[in-house]
Amino acid sequence: MMYALVDINGAFVAMEMIFRPADRNKPAVVLSNGDGCIIAANKIAKNLPGFEMYSPAFQMDEILNRYNVLRFSPNFELYVDISRRFIKELSHFSDRVEMYSIDEAFLDLNIKDIDLTAYGQNMRCTLLKNLDLPVGIGIAPTKALCKVASRIAKKFIDRTNGVYAIDTEEKE
Repeated sequence: MMYALVDINGAFVAMEMIFRPADRNKPAVVLSNGDGCIIAANKIAKNLPGFEMYSPAFQMDEILNRYNVLRFSPNFELYVDISRRFIKELSHFSDRVEMYSIDEAFLDLNIKDIDLTAYGQNMRCTLLKNLDLPVGIGIAPTKALCKVASRIAKKFIDRTNGVYAIDTEEKE
């Protein structure tokens, strides 16, 4: 048995950007209720000098202003709706989808004689095409290893194209 962990990259910001395609290449954050703390950021914002996730927004004002970072108040109704669509889309790839969090799900991949990385790439492309959601996918024989594979997929995206399978003993 193999599992896949599908994780939406920068979920809340990615969900906001579905409706703002012109702003996709700009740094952006989602703030907590009352716009107090930074609870989500896209990779562009995370890479800004001095940027710190989960900081109070007022402490990051200078950086957010200097780099014209887009700021969003949370829209949890939107995030829940898109999460439901995400899970529904994943159900086309597995009979068994387990929602792990609002932006992550495990899939049982009871598939034999298939290139798991190619299957993951197909999932990734489908989610981008149908929902406009960028994801990282880790595939492995255990859910714990899926978390590791997912981190590798995201950290080394230039080499993995967002999908990494721990499918041989050499990779374990």
